Amino acid sequence: MADNASEGTPEVDRDIRIDEAWKTNAKRTYDEMQQESLETIRTCRIQQSNIQAIITQALANMVENANLAAKQTLDHRDNANILADTATGAVVDAMIDQSPPDEGVRQAKVE
Repeated sequence: MADNASEGTPEVDRDIRIDEAWKTNAKRTYDEMQQESLETIRTCRIQQSNIQAIITQALANMVENANLAAKQTLDHRDNANILADTATGAVVDAMIDQSPPDEGVRQAKVE
């Protein structure tokens, strides 16, 4: 009975309130830290998503540039072949024009 009588005293009530306040503050602190962790995770995921989009776009640009360079190389090669064929044809024509008259060659050229 002595214990029951002491529970209602102001000192015991104050101790109970302080204990409850500490528990409440601990929970608030835990909840706040948990919220910070969740916000940090969300922020990191957004940043990682943005970085991934930039990397994907850079890769697509690299592939496109490589394709354009390859196409340009092929065009240059084709132009070089055309010029070489034209030059070879001009040399052959010049050689035929300077050769002694041979009607068979000239006829072959005309036809």
